[in-house]
Amino acid sequence: MAKRGFNLVLISRTQSKLEALQKELEDQHHVVVKILAIDIAEDKESNYESIKELCAQLPITVLVNNVGQSHSIPVPFLETEEKELRDIITINNTATLLITQIIAPKIVETVKAENKKSGTRGLILTMGSFGGLIPTPLLATYSGSKSFLQSWSNSLAGELSKDAIDVELIISYLVTSSMSKIRRSSLMIPNPQQFVKSTLRSVGRRCGSQERYATMTPYWAHAVYQFVITETFGVYSKIVNSINYSFHKSIRIRALKKRPQDRLKRNRIIVLEIVFIQYIYIYIYIYKKSMAYVLYLLMYQYIHIWPY
Repeated sequence: MAKRGFNLVLISRTQSKLEALQKELEDQHHVVVKILAIDIAEDKESNYESIKELCAQLPITVLVNNVGQSHSIPVPFLETEEKELRDIITINNTATLLITQIIAPKIVETVKAENKKSGTRGLILTMGSFGGLIPTPLLATYSGSKSFLQSWSNSLAGELSKDAIDVELIISYLVTSSMSKIRRSSLMIPNPQQFVKSTLRSVGRRCGSQERYATMTPYWAHAVYQFVITETFGVYSKIVNSINYSFHKSIRIRALKKRPQDRLKRNRIIVLEIVFIQYIYIYIYIYKKSMAYVLYLLMYQYIHIWPY
């Protein structure tokens, strides 16, 4: 966005990282970058007051809700630590709502003022997840928090459309990040730069989310994956839920064994992608929902292949 000439307000937890990014963006793109270091997980009123003060006099047209937290490893809901549960809800939901409630009126105000001159529209982007698209046993709290964002974001889109503000939920599968614990990009797993590029050029397009209002799945491989799942058994089917449970149960078992090592193996990701491609191949050429069971069995064969 800095490359396109947008001045930026960056809010994150680590002051030193913010300062380094601020300098890099200002030097490279000659834009104004303001920063604020706060820990959203603390859920303090002073955090939100700081955001209000920083943005009070700024003309704002775009908000990107990118803050997020998942479980450290797959875990049964009844065994989830209270702190982890509270952190996920606070970061994924409470913070997103409160920050949007602070910034959205500023966007309405800015768009209204600039519309008289240039026809400017506002934009609010919120990060969703495949975990919110597909109910995910052993990540129940995270999955529920992302599913909440789907309904909330769609509802907000309906409310703000009259104010010339587009609201979009971004659905993503895995991206290389500290949260996903994946370091190498691949066919199915883009790096952050690739994902951001695909997102910015896909605003207003549904991509893999054709049946969902104000929702997009911008990265092409994720969009294909979503389409296949949606068009076979469906995201809420029992078989998908069962396979998802077995899948994450296997991840949990290996994570508990190997967690101290924290090693990622490239060949494991590749095998998973081969299974996915076989899934697509069978679906496209046979195009019978009954045959989708074959691919799910194929995926089930390889659920032990995962980067933990």
